[in-house]
Amino acid sequence: MMNVLVIGAGGVGESICALFDRRKNADEWLGKVVLADYDFEKAKEAAAKQRNKDRFIAEQVDALKKEDLVRLARKYEIGYMVHCLVTEGFTSVIMDACLECNCHFVDMALTETLRDPDDPTVIIQELGHEEFLKSKAFEEKGLYAMVGCGVEPGMVDYFARFAEKHFFDEIEELHVRDGSNLRHPTNELVFGFSVATTLMECLYGPHLYDYEKGIYSAEPLTLTEEFWLPGGIGMTRMSAVEHSEPFNMSQHIKGLKKADFKIGYGQDFEDAMKYLKQLGLLSDRKVILRGKEVKPVDLLVDLLGAVSPEPKKIGQELVGKTCAGLWVVGRKDGMERQVYIYQVADNQECIEKYGTPAVVAQTAVVPAIIVELTAKGEMEGPFGVRLSEEFNPMPVLELLEEYEFPAGVLEMESEYREKIEREQFKQPFSNV
Repeated sequence: MMNVLVIGAGGVGESICALFDRRKNADEWLGKVVLADYDFEKAKEAAAKQRNKDRFIAEQVDALKKEDLVRLARKYEIGYMVHCLVTEGFTSVIMDACLECNCHFVDMALTETLRDPDDPTVIIQELGHEEFLKSKAFEEKGLYAMVGCGVEPGMVDYFARFAEKHFFDEIEELHVRDGSNLRHPTNELVFGFSVATTLMECLYGPHLYDYEKGIYSAEPLTLTEEFWLPGGIGMTRMSAVEHSEPFNMSQHIKGLKKADFKIGYGQDFEDAMKYLKQLGLLSDRKVILRGKEVKPVDLLVDLLGAVSPEPKKIGQELVGKTCAGLWVVGRKDGMERQVYIYQVADNQECIEKYGTPAVVAQTAVVPAIIVELTAKGEMEGPFGVRLSEEFNPMPVLELLEEYEFPAGVLEMESEYREKIEREQFKQPFSNV
């Protein structure tokens, strides 16, 4: 039985608890789930929503203090810490607490890229550099430290590994395409996810991979295109922003020639970000304000956080669907093949099932699955600080359907699809 410490009672932390609460076989592998937050009332409110009152426990924690985390880990004999905080600065502390208490670790993101202050498109240190420095320590203790394991990055990285193993003889290009038709009845511009995370993705240039250049960058919110999304979403305007998938995939998918990440924020949002950047309000270079050194982007995050509705609450009012997916280009049986592997989540359905919006519920499902597989001894990959591409994707993809987030496949126009159609096996949609 695995006791779990979920750190952060925001949308993702609450969603993980709700997923555990609905899991039919949880009594076979899951013990206590401690939901801890600096705001104790927030943790109590989220824990109280779960049906199994004996399993879910609320605690107060300062996740910047390793001793607080160690105290909770030892009090409840924790086997897994799940990092659900979106603000930078907590990851290293939580990982050190895991090492001290022999706990596995999972995080949905990676620590930020270090860039040249004079040219933010120049990468000095890659995403996750802090985490990978601790890999040997986790490996020596026989512990998993799974990083970048949300939906993007995370779920789509398992899609990449699946495509490599089952759909292609050679993979040439991997393009993450994320978008939605989520809308609010009255507010035109809302944040459905963390304000800080959203702004940081738009502040820096995207990660792009080319087999000749390696990892490189460009101006944010550029390289715009239209991409068709399934589930009734349709054509969606997408632009490139900072995300780790091109870096992750280029490390572990053999023969890859190109990789990128694009998301559909929409024209209005992109225009707003460009105006803020022109005004200098997205800058992370320190300025003197009233005698103190501050970063304009930090002030903007705080201001928007104060005046914007909390994403978890505004998400309850959104209508529509969100799609996370991977467009794969390669060759099969000597012919060009293209597929789009995806997961579509309906916002109202997620609220009815889990009490949380689709964006955070979809983000929470892979870490919940990873905890289950670890508790049952079914993780198929090495110890240490690891990415999704280093593991057998099938156990995760099979559980996606059991967790009510089934994946789908769209066979796109290609020589291979023409062959399928000629042979009268036309099935453009099927389950993974």
